[in-house]
Amino acid sequence: TVTLQSLFFADTHDEKIRAYNNDAAMAFLKQIHRILPLTGFDYLIPDWIDEFASETLRKSVNFYYKTSMPIPRSIAALISLQSEGEFKRINFKPDDFVWVLDQRETLFSITPVQGRQSRQLKKILPESHGIFWERHPTRVLETNDLFKALVQQIQAKEISISREVVRLFGWEGVFHEAGKVS
Repeated sequence: TVTLQSLFFADTHDEKIRAYNNDAAMAFLKQIHRILPLTGFDYLIPDWIDEFASETLRKSVNFYYKTSMPIPRSIAALISLQSEGEFKRINFKPDDFVWVLDQRETLFSITPVQGRQSRQLKKILPESHGIFWERHPTRVLETNDLFKALVQQIQAKEISISREVVRLFGWEGVFHEAGKVS
């Protein structure tokens, strides 16, 4: 079975499979280019993909489009959130972290993204609220208990959450009430 994931992000050293994937990726992008005959093409990539793993996709896109930009899904999700009215009500502060979760099959990826402040950005693009996003390394976890994995990641990052708050609300309550309590 060939999937887009196996086509574009295959982790193999088998030259026959790599050649097949390259040909299939080029044929797929050729069809996309027929439908979208643009000069530029920005596309989303999973956070768990590194530069080397996305080589087949990148080469195929660059062949058909003069300008292209791979955008990590975590960044796209946060920019989307940022453009909604809800973002103003979150009480997000510069240097706060957002944990972006993604799932593929039985694996979960957790990407910590930190918001940074820029006065110049706020002047140029007011709807950004002057916040730009800085992605930190993604962790991929194989787990059936996402909640437990989240707790482990927060503890590994040494993010301090008051023991009293955890005692009162429990970990589940802390996650559920995040952004609602101060």
